[in-house]
Amino acid sequence: MNESFAAIFQFLEQFEPQVHGHAHEPPDPALRAKVRAFARGELPAAEHEPFIRQLQADPALVGFLTETVKSMRGEEGRQSRVRETSPAG
Repeated sequence: MNESFAAIFQFLEQFEPQVHGHAHEPPDPALRAKVRAFARGELPAAEHEPFIRQLQADPALVGFLTETVKSMRGEEGRQSRVRETSPAG
């Protein structure tokens, strides 16, 4: 994993108790796509700073990013377990 994203994940984990459980509307589809792209490391570098400012201004967005990262970690774990249990071809 990219070291800068590892640092971001550690940062987000600090906020988990604060943002977890808050009921907020999910972001609009365009912003959800941007959050997912950021979480996957695919958001263009030019968009990082404005996106991070947006995160700082919106705790609900931090919560959505946290949940997105957690779900992606779960998907990676499931894929890893499938590879480990699949017969070699």
